[in-house]
Amino acid sequence: MDGPGLWAMSITLLANGSFFLSYLFGWFYLWTVSPEWQMPESSPLSLLGLILAGAVLTAGTGIFEKLVRGLRQGKDARLAVGMYCISALGFVQVAITLWVLLSANLAVTETSHDAVIMVGLAYALLHGGLGAVLTLLQGLRVGYGYVGAHAPFEPAVVAQWWRYNLATFWILVGALAVLPRIIGS
Repeated sequence: MDGPGLWAMSITLLANGSFFLSYLFGWFYLWTVSPEWQMPESSPLSLLGLILAGAVLTAGTGIFEKLVRGLRQGKDARLAVGMYCISALGFVQVAITLWVLLSANLAVTETSHDAVIMVGLAYALLHGGLGAVLTLLQGLRVGYGYVGAHAPFEPAVVAQWWRYNLATFWILVGALAVLPRIIGS
């Protein structure tokens, strides 16, 4: 369960995480220091929508973790169905996040506040969509017999992607929607 794919995904996510942290630094810098930062009176993001998307993502990640634990114990019953269900949850999370983005009516060309929010939600959409597609492909590989108790390595690699998405999504929710409501402008 500790093959080259797992190491490659770990290194990729470390590099990806450095870009994410740079984005967060930029958000907090603009929010706290920039003299011309235009913070709206209320957040344009639907907190309920983001929490719902995060709950769906959390459920998908939890199911994925359960499947990987089963694979480590040599159990692969209903693995393909599980992968398809997780992939569906990923697409639902992407759809809800897209709805939040589109319903926010962001003026991305007029204010840096809205542009930064758009970049964060685009990041979440890209990573969520990629996670859903990777999991769908894993389900197909299970169906073809390439992945299972006899070859359990690939799902552990994709599970890392889901864990990363889960962490970055909740950090985005906190940074873009919760903290501005608590602290204000």
